[in-house]
Amino acid sequence: MFWALRHPIRIIPVLYLVAIAVGTLALWLPVARAGELGAPLSTALFTSVSAVAVTGLIVEDTPVYWSMYGQIAILVLIQIGGLGTKMSASLLALTVGRGFVLRRTLEREVEREQLNLSDAIFAIKLILLITVVVEAITTAILTFRFHQN
Repeated sequence: MFWALRHPIRIIPVLYLVAIAVGTLALWLPVARAGELGAPLSTALFTSVSAVAVTGLIVEDTPVYWSMYGQIAILVLIQIGGLGTKMSASLLALTVGRGFVLRRTLEREVEREQLNLSDAIFAIKLILLITVVVEAITTAILTFRFHQN
């Protein structure tokens, strides 16, 4: 798996696959379901893929079928999927938004292994920081607003 991380462009798809796999395992646990038995593997997998892909498709009614643990796991998967979408869009904007010259330059640097992992990690950290700050401010504003009513 580490061979896939040698090229920064491959980081996001690999992270998506890891999130789906971990999410499937988390939702497959008996504690994730509100009933006595755990969810079938197909239900856990579909729900995990749907949450990470941020599609909103469900097989079972989320508040009824999943326990609080399962609902939190789904919420985390949706957050991961949203961040992945932001990161993909940012990388796409960098490669396409400035024209094909930059895209060719990035491709050449990746082929020559001059575009190192630290560049991609810096971009990911910046996106995470901006997301956390914006969500924290929004949460504070909405919490204050909801408590006033």
